[in-house]
Amino acid sequence: MKRSTRQALAAAFAVSVAFGIAAPASAASHSGHGVHAKADDHGTKHDGRDDKSGDKVSKKVAAEKRKAARQIDRKDDALARLAKDARRVDSDFEQAVLANVAGDRTLLAGLGTALEPATTLAEVRQVADQVESVRPELYKQVVNDLRRAERIVQRSAAQVALIEELSALAEEAQADGTDVAAVLDLLAQASASNDQAAEAFDVALAKVLGLTATSGKRAEKATETALKSVEALLRQGARQLEAAEEALVGSDDDEVEPTEPTEPTEPTEPTEPTEPTEPTEPTEPTEPTEPTEPTEPTEPTEPGVL
Repeated sequence: MKRSTRQALAAAFAVSVAFGIAAPASAASHSGHGVHAKADDHGTKHDGRDDKSGDKVSKKVAAEKRKAARQIDRKDDALARLAKDARRVDSDFEQAVLANVAGDRTLLAGLGTALEPATTLAEVRQVADQVESVRPELYKQVVNDLRRAERIVQRSAAQVALIEELSALAEEAQADGTDVAAVLDLLAQASASNDQAAEAFDVALAKVLGLTATSGKRAEKATETALKSVEALLRQGARQLEAAEEALVGSDDDEVEPTEPTEPTEPTEPTEPTEPTEPTEPTEPTEPTEPTEPTEPTEPTEPGVL
């Protein structure tokens, strides 16, 4: 019985090992403790490195968020200040500029909202890049361009008035029989230049009013080019008007009445000649000085005895 019992226990133990059934408590406790101890030690060290790395990333994310938030506040303040400069331009232009500034401030507020839930550097930098593209200082150029546009309007109006004035004078001269064909041709050219300038001005003004704090360098350059083209057309018209005015004045000079001769002036009485001055008496020559006597030569010295 004892032998069969031992065989049965051995068989049962073999089956339990084969199918992964629990081994004896002491063996399982010993071997399991060693394996898990190493795993626990390894896991603890790995988790520590992760914690340190995670802290660095979190701190960097927080720093980048603070930086982006400061940029948002700074640029929003700049937009608020620059909005006051819009008062320097025409009221119609002012309203358009203020609307653009309000849109840019709304954009910044939205970027601030998007920044709050950002938890990664990629998310924060995406928002920061959009904040960086906002350039409030561009509104200084907008205000300057609008004041420049106002001067262009004044110059154009002055040219139109001069065209009308010279046209009226040319018609009067033509009615009197004066040939003013060249004048009328120059006035027609000046009028055409002014019309072209007006069309170009509408395009340039639209570009100026379309500039916002998020406009790029290309849009800024295109606006400057458009304004310069308007000014070039006005300069061309000014030269044509100057030539027409000179031609009109020249045609008037051709019919100038002869002027009456002026009366001759009476001759002036001749002045009396002055009396000649008496010649001065010549001075007496000075007596020559007597020559000095030559000095006697000195006697040569005797040579010394060798």
